[in-house]
Amino acid sequence: MASYIKNLSFVLAAQFVIMAFGLLSKPIVARLLGPSEYGLFALVLATASIVPAIAVFSLNQAVLYFTAKNERKSRSILYSALGLVFALSLLFFPIFYLAVTYLVPSIGFYGMLVSYLIGFGTSILLVAQAHFQGLEKFKDYALITAATSVFAAVFSLTVAYFFRGFVETSAARMIPLLIVPFGALYLAKSLGFSLKEAKSLLKYALPIGLSGLLGVFIAIADRYIIAIFKTPADVGFYDVAYSFTAAVLPITATLATTIAPRFVKQSTKTKEYLEKVSSVTAAIGACGAIVLFYYADFFVSILLGASYVEGATTPLRIVALALPLMALVSVYGTIVASLGSSKFAGLISVLLVALSIAFNLLLVPQFSAIGAAYANLFTYALTVFAIMGFFFLKNKFIPKSALFTYLVLALFAATYWLLGITGFIEKTLIVALFTAIVLYLNLWAVRIIWDKIMDLITVSMPWKK
Repeated sequence: MASYIKNLSFVLAAQFVIMAFGLLSKPIVARLLGPSEYGLFALVLATASIVPAIAVFSLNQAVLYFTAKNERKSRSILYSALGLVFALSLLFFPIFYLAVTYLVPSIGFYGMLVSYLIGFGTSILLVAQAHFQGLEKFKDYALITAATSVFAAVFSLTVAYFFRGFVETSAARMIPLLIVPFGALYLAKSLGFSLKEAKSLLKYALPIGLSGLLGVFIAIADRYIIAIFKTPADVGFYDVAYSFTAAVLPITATLATTIAPRFVKQSTKTKEYLEKVSSVTAAIGACGAIVLFYYADFFVSILLGASYVEGATTPLRIVALALPLMALVSVYGTIVASLGSSKFAGLISVLLVALSIAFNLLLVPQFSAIGAAYANLFTYALTVFAIMGFFFLKNKFIPKSALFTYLVLALFAATYWLLGITGFIEKTLIVALFTAIVLYLNLWAVRIIWDKIMDLITVSMPWKK
């Protein structure tokens, strides 16, 4: 138990660092580059997410599994996985080049090349993280994760300040992704290729990787559809609005995701645990959402500047409303898998992709970035509805507290739009009132989760053994 708390603290610390730099770096980069250049920068980063889906192909999960089973072979397992990543990356490059050149010609050859190298660096990082996870070296895991994010943010900010170009800024973000993971692996002295290990890794990763390919479309569908029908500036407006929510999301979901599997595995009281985890996740997500929603104009004007006010403020408010839903989908995916329903867990990814593409194609051509924001909200709302339907059919249960919390959030959002609240003091009072109501409604669940954490800490104390 002591090691669990220690490992959790390392991972959470890294997540807080990443969140802090994410909340500050992307908006400042967006301000420095301007909407059009930032939109191209966002397209480069979105395109980069395609590479790990092919190059890694869920080999990171195979590395984690086999390393945890046999630590003595960890070096051979790791280097075998890296060899496969290199091979798959090289094989995929011609297809990547042709697809990106056709779909997003606006980023140009150098933008495409930098995007590919960012994706390649991310692939190495994912394998390195899995290696340290399998060895339960969570301090190293947290350091490599936080260091990569911090250096990428600092480098991109510096270059954006001096050059104001999306290619140069993207290239600056690429450098830490290529250096830090390789440096960490070198220090770990993790070398030793094995064809036998490579075959085992591929055999394990193949079914997971095929379903994982769908997930990449969530990251690129909205940006690509905006780029096809609208301008790079519209991509920039949507992406920077989404980045605020994306920065907060890991913290929103991490605590509940960490506790949820333990609850499900340690007791047969599935309904009770679902209610607890849903309640806490929705409460944290709703509090984050109300802050982003009510202070959207403040965040945009202060961090991004006047050029983003008209284009990014409304998308930020809409995407903020999706924050609790995104957190619930993340947590519910873990719970569904823990309940042994792996097929439905895979269907969740399929549903997200299908809904995202359909809503974006329907709304973006007419409403641009605002349409993409609504598409994101509708996608996650319907996905949560489908998952809750699954819970009802399987367990005759619906997490009512999470639904009620979201209804309160929707009521406060509607109040803002109906009354046209603009004053900072009025907003602060309403946000404080909302937070108090949500915490009060979910206090029972928060207390239970807190007691569980305290129990884990108490049991781990040496004088209790």
